[in-house]
Amino acid sequence: MATNISPSEELRIIEEKRGALEQAVRIALSIEQMQKGLSAALVMGEETTNFPPEVLSLVDELSDSIKSSTTDKLRDALAALQKIVGDNLSRIIEISEMDEQALLGADIGVIERLLEDYRKKSQTAVAIRVLLGTRGEKTEPLQHKVSPDELRQRIERLDEKEKVCREAVKCELEGMISETERILQRDDLPDKMRQIMAASLEDFRDNLAHLESGASIRTLPVAVEIVEMSEGEISTVNTPSTLAESPIIETQTLFQAVESETIVMETARQ
Repeated sequence: MATNISPSEELRIIEEKRGALEQAVRIALSIEQMQKGLSAALVMGEETTNFPPEVLSLVDELSDSIKSSTTDKLRDALAALQKIVGDNLSRIIEISEMDEQALLGADIGVIERLLEDYRKKSQTAVAIRVLLGTRGEKTEPLQHKVSPDELRQRIERLDEKEKVCREAVKCELEGMISETERILQRDDLPDKMRQIMAASLEDFRDNLAHLESGASIRTLPVAVEIVEMSEGEISTVNTPSTLAESPIIETQTLFQAVESETIVMETARQ
């Protein structure tokens, strides 16, 4: 099948669609990070005996070095984490009120890093409380400036936003799949471009299957490869992924509080 549009023009159209897909993913990821961060902050205001079952499994994702740390070290780490989570809660709530266009109009990279950091710290604080509880140690709930009811309402609103954004990502992926399948039917498609498009098609299908399974946006293997092509050659430029592909809690080392609002991780020393 041949068309009046050149292969290079087809590729430019695909890259424009890929840009729309990446924007949709970044918005969905930000909303998911806010959900998890606020949910963990809400749990931190509860007694450990009231923690839901799914929260208890967070402790499994702590590193062995943290699990083997002394109770005093764990309490120091928890206190430092709780301070950061509490101090930054109002900022996360402020971001949660932004609509999709406002998120994209802001420095999305800075917001993504802030939300990912908040998610990690809040979920890690919850996991440490659970760990201390298994040692028979009582920990006090974090006293928030925001009421639990307000936090629940904001989480519910984020849940609705997340559903809408997931559907938007699915629609973008379906469009990418359809367009790529159409381009692959061209008889005049250069071999190298055909290979790239075929590989991309598999990525798009894998991403769609990932979402349809209900899996997290955060672990979606979105391709961010930008393809540059002239009529004579095709080259690719790899760009860093916008997604965090790490486990829920990246804590291979032990926390120590430094300066006013910074947590650094240092290898646990016995």
